[in-house]
Amino acid sequence: MARVRAASGVARTVRAERRVRAEDAQHDAPAYKPVSALDAPPARPGMRQRWVRTMMLGQPDPSNVHKRFREGWVPRPADSIPEGFDAPTVNHGRHGNVIGIEGLILCEMPLSRVAARNKYYADKAKGAMTFVNATLGKVARGDVPIKVEMKSKTELGEQFIDQDED
Repeated sequence: MARVRAASGVARTVRAERRVRAEDAQHDAPAYKPVSALDAPPARPGMRQRWVRTMMLGQPDPSNVHKRFREGWVPRPADSIPEGFDAPTVNHGRHGNVIGIEGLILCEMPLSRVAARNKYYADKAKGAMTFVNATLGKVARGDVPIKVEMKSKTELGEQFIDQDED
């Protein structure tokens, strides 16, 4: 047998006031942002930055590091961090005095080199698509045409999940 308890007018008023105070507090509070282990300081002017793996499964990965260095990525020095940004640093080993965490180091590259690299890969992809289209044209027969449809879609934005919290 379930008991049903009638709420008094005072209890209803207290709950309503509590709800109003909670709504006011939500307006004053900053938006919540989940903690990220890979927070990085803002990139320096004229530079692009990314994390480079130095270890995999607890083992050093020098081939990956040297490949990235040959591409033009260089470790960002820990003393280049702006005041007030608390970034994890690596102060020992081969990559001493750099920004790093859990087998990753923060590297940077000049924007001009990034643009040249992006152009190289875009040209390479364009050449591959030209080859594919030429090959399709060669194998197409008059009675069985090949129809090529190319679509690309990129979306940026936030994903909202509607959940009730009760």
